[in-house]
Amino acid sequence: MRLFKALIIPIAIYASECWTLKAEDKRRLIVFENDCLRTMVGKTRSDRERLVDIRRVLGAKDSILDMIKKRRMNWFGHVIRGDEFNHVKRSYKEEFPGKRKQGRPNKKWSDQIRGDLGIPLLTIERNAKDRAKWSRIVSRECARTRLLGLCN
Repeated sequence: MRLFKALIIPIAIYASECWTLKAEDKRRLIVFENDCLRTMVGKTRSDRERLVDIRRVLGAKDSILDMIKKRRMNWFGHVIRGDEFNHVKRSYKEEFPGKRKQGRPNKKWSDQIRGDLGIPLLTIERNAKDRAKWSRIVSRECARTRLLGLCN
């Protein structure tokens, strides 16, 4: 499990702080993680072993989606606390001119953050400016997700 957390997960979620995940992306990440966990205990899908039991045997608490969410929220805090001349913060705040393609607009990173926490974006930004408060919010949100059983 230590090698999985040290080698496989970082490669799989490299730069995930900036991702906007669609339902299909989330499904593929979960399938990848579950296949890795099954391989580590020597099981296949045809063995019909429950993933909850496999996670318990391996001691896997956080799912890959929880790790991505935590990284995204931590990065959001860094971006908000950065100075106004930082390129990352400027690109976050700025609206880009131009014509959008026809159809449903692409999901923005700020929409992903709002979806993670379920509160208005201005409130999230205000909380993220205080490092200690934001750290408590991130840990509480990750603990809440774990308690709801969304990672199992």
